[in-house]
Amino acid sequence: MKRSLACRLVGLERKKADAVRTHYLFLDNGETDAGACRDRMIASGKASPTDHFIAFRWKTPEEDA
Repeated sequence: MKRSLACRLVGLERKKADAVRTHYLFLDNGETDAGACRDRMIASGKASPTDHFIAFRWKTPEEDA
């Protein structure tokens, strides 16, 4: 018995909604709170609370001198 198109679409939408994505946060040396950046992304709808967040911090060339 074939499933209806609506059933298949609901299944695909559910699968996509459950997918965990990885977000990379690139922070300058002055930005110390990666959690605040993460919270802004979640609040704006760009990310989900279940997503993975990886923060990268680096120094600008002026700070190395």
